Amino acid sequence: MNHRAPGHSHGWTETVVDQQDRLLIAAATRRSRAESADGAVAVEATADGLIHNWHIGEELRGTDVREVVAAVVRLQHEAVADARAELAAAAAALREDPRFRAVVDRHVDAIDRPVVSETTPDNDGYFAHLTVWDRG
Repeated sequence: MNHRAPGHSHGWTETVVDQQDRLLIAAATRRSRAESADGAVAVEATADGLIHNWHIGEELRGTDVREVVAAVVRLQHEAVADARAELAAAAAALREDPRFRAVVDRHVDAIDRPVVSETTPDNDGYFAHLTVWDRG
């Protein structure tokens, strides 16, 4: 989803992967891709640690968030408790980056029930809620 932060009418992009928006996470050898049910939102994290976001023509490309990418890729393969710990570590790492703000605190989360990804029918997946703010 793409939302403007309060008080900032330009330049803010919110990249969200969560249950409410029904984004599906598919982990593969070299990349992790999340896509909304209607196809309007797609988030792709490549093995080099770069996350790419496409939403109605707006892009957040080349943002180096390796810790977040690694956590997303592991969501289908590890327990939710472990995933939550990884996401917390990712949030801590992002807070150290001056391009990102402390709003990460209240937006990073992982739910505690498994779902089956339509794109990876042989594996159980987990929805996660990741929010990355970039003021470019």
